[in-house]
Amino acid sequence: LTSMPTESFRPPLECIQLEISIILDSFPSETIWQLNDEYGNFIEGSPSYENYESSNATHTVCVDEGKYEFTIYDTTGDGMCCLHGNGSYSIVIKEGIDDRVIAEGGAFDFSETTTFTLPFKPLPTSSPTVSPAPSVSTAPTPACVWIEVVINFDANPMDTVWEIFVGDWQFDYDF
Repeated sequence: LTSMPTESFRPPLECIQLEISIILDSFPSETIWQLNDEYGNFIEGSPSYENYESSNATHTVCVDEGKYEFTIYDTTGDGMCCLHGNGSYSIVIKEGIDDRVIAEGGAFDFSETTTFTLPFKPLPTSSPTVSPAPSVSTAPTPACVWIEVVINFDANPMDTVWEIFVGDWQFDYDF
């Protein structure tokens, strides 16, 4: 007597939900985006926004842990902001109350790429410490400084790595 094979129950793997939000500019058909894994495999991409009836589009993508690359394109090279409207994009990890922004932007030329690893680990912050009462100073408070890094790639852009150092902090980027 041979027993029948039984199916084993395997709970589904939990995924990480990403919300990709797009606020379209005045020329929505110029906007295209795609999400690839670290090996260049296509995971998800934008629909055509050619006849999109809304200026806002939200897409939810479920992905596993790993390294990803999000690229958003503007086919005419004027970005999403601010020449022809105030378009923008954001990628958010949906975690209920504690949603976390991975990337956001809109002011670029032909494209902007963000590489990120999930689970997402934000930059470390120092532990809170008790400090003495602040003293009054007449020195001006320094403002935030925005920097733009422009990289002109050669024939092998995947070989490019660059770093930014701010005090003891180091930020590494690779393409």
